[in-house]
Amino acid sequence: MASAKIRYVDVSDAVPLAAVRRDALAFVTDAARLFRRRLRSQLTEAVQLVVSELVSNARRHAAGPCSLRLSADASEVAIEVTDANPLFPRGRAPDPTGVRGGWGWTVVSSVAEETRVLPGPGPGKRVYARLCW
Repeated sequence: MASAKIRYVDVSDAVPLAAVRRDALAFVTDAARLFRRRLRSQLTEAVQLVVSELVSNARRHAAGPCSLRLSADASEVAIEVTDANPLFPRGRAPDPTGVRGGWGWTVVSSVAEETRVLPGPGPGKRVYARLCW
């Protein structure tokens, strides 16, 4: 059995977010087949939600390029977004009107088994979320 599956996805501003989500869904579908895991709709929806939120935030809050790395093994799927902004995301009181947002980090943290923010590479950061099969 394979030990890990990894895919880097183009998340430049020229690539629509819907296409990024489709790439993430295709990755999870392929990984489930490779590792003989049952693909639950709850997981596919969570992966697409986390990818959408992390990539959107990197595009919105970081000047410069960002990247998306998807990886999977027999026990989990990991999502890692790297951007050039050194400021770590933080939870804040969500705006119930939806005007100012504020729900993203709370939602990502609630659907992922683990979230981490790590410094680097360079002056930026890596935002990581892990979801179990």
